[in-house]
Amino acid sequence: MSIEDCRRKYDIKGGSTIQNWLEKYGKNHLLNKVVRVETKDEVREIELLRKELAALKKAYAELALENKVNQTVIEVSDEMFGTDLKKVRTRVIEILFQNGKKVTVLCKLFGISRQAYYESVRKEGKEAITEKIVVDLVRQVRIKQPRVGSKKLYCMLKEDLKKYRKKIGRDAFIGILRNNSLLVERKKSFY
Repeated sequence: MSIEDCRRKYDIKGGSTIQNWLEKYGKNHLLNKVVRVETKDEVREIELLRKELAALKKAYAELALENKVNQTVIEVSDEMFGTDLKKVRTRVIEILFQNGKKVTVLCKLFGISRQAYYESVRKEGKEAITEKIVVDLVRQVRIKQPRVGSKKLYCMLKEDLKKYRKKIGRDAFIGILRNNSLLVERKKSFY
């Protein structure tokens, strides 16, 4: 093949590029030769590597399917039971981090940044503190008035919550009471 044919075939720009290669490497350089595997050991090794590659591809496909199934289970449970996917994700990262995995890698698996993860942890910490304060205040009131309802409790404790610089809405307040089994059950009326 001529130099001009090589330029056209491999779309090489510049007329002297191929000439420079030939001067540098010569016509008998290894790049121009076909390397063949001759020994039986090398042939066996290549065959083993091909089998291992096939097994790895199969295992990867199974893991991808398992991952898809787990993701679907999480989405369905979120729809059915109203779990907060962000809280679940944060908790999973915390558990795996305690087992020696890196936060950066785990965040990439969930498709979030490290900053988003740490912001979520900070937010959950604030929520836990708020919940503890609310529960303590409600238990103090319930000692004196065990049958007071959640809406009245909210009105009564609004000022106390401001002292702690905790701003919380009525529905969130009732949600905290529900999560801690502090709602007053209605008395059944028998006729």
